[in-house]
Amino acid sequence: HNLSELIESTEMNEPLLLTAIPPLPVLPAFLVQFLGLAQLAMAALGLAIPSLLDWKRGLSPLSPMLRRLFWTYGAYVFATNLFFGIALVVHPALLLSRDAASFTIGAYLTIFWGARLVLELAGFDRDAIPDAKWTRFARPALMLVLAGMTALYGLCAWNTCP
Repeated sequence: HNLSELIESTEMNEPLLLTAIPPLPVLPAFLVQFLGLAQLAMAALGLAIPSLLDWKRGLSPLSPMLRRLFWTYGAYVFATNLFFGIALVVHPALLLSRDAASFTIGAYLTIFWGARLVLELAGFDRDAIPDAKWTRFARPALMLVLAGMTALYGLCAWNTCP
């Protein structure tokens, strides 16, 4: 198709970009459930982070309000991981239906994990990470998980765009 034919064949209410580029292969339901399990694993690991990184000592110089705010943000991240983990294990169709809800969930989780990946790459002071055997393994593993989750959720969002 040349551009004018493509524009003429496109309905007025349909975005040109989505009609010009075909969807990628749909993920199988078991892979979406695996993403849900990964979310649950991140929630479980999140429970260990305060102890592993000694938040009690690290947050002690902050004001009580800032300490509570820090814990509140941690609780929101934990709740997000727990909720989407359970939801995707039990209902993988949440990311596989070609509707606005599936697209919205996929786009949100792409942004959620993509932002975490960017922060890991650019925002964390690596010198502040404890030098322990587990951190030498954990950081590369975390990078792989973050990149994989961002890519797979992005694929889900692309494929479910109504």
